[in-house]
Amino acid sequence: MNPVNLVRETLGTTGSVYIPSLIIASPSFLITLLSRLPVVSRILVTISAIFLTPLLTGANIFYLHRHFSLNYISIGEAFNLSIKKIFKLIFASFVVFFICIIGVILFFFPGFYIMYRLLLSVYTIVIEDLPALDGITRSWQLTKGHWW
Repeated sequence: MNPVNLVRETLGTTGSVYIPSLIIASPSFLITLLSRLPVVSRILVTISAIFLTPLLTGANIFYLHRHFSLNYISIGEAFNLSIKKIFKLIFASFVVFFICIIGVILFFFPGFYIMYRLLLSVYTIVIEDLPALDGITRSWQLTKGHWW
């Protein structure tokens, strides 16, 4: 497989969403740059981890899912939809984070297994409009037998 052709085909398929996805993700990049400043680093990283990352992830999932299902929305609409689910996304992120950390600390390899099984939690919350704990359960169901 030729890597140049692979990149060309990938951009041909996803080129129309590449720039909007970069725009949605750009606040994280700016926070990363600003976090290099010693005065604001802890505050920005904490705010980013708790609020901004779930918001941006949700907006990106909304935008991409709607785009590829031919139900187009704007970047602003994707953010509005993500804001409506922000508490679900934050709660699910915390639950998954703590389950994975405990799993990695106590059992190392099984912790990574759990991490991969719960990887789709945010996607199921956004796309299937599930509550946080149901999204985590759904991720577990979706990856059953397919986690690797």
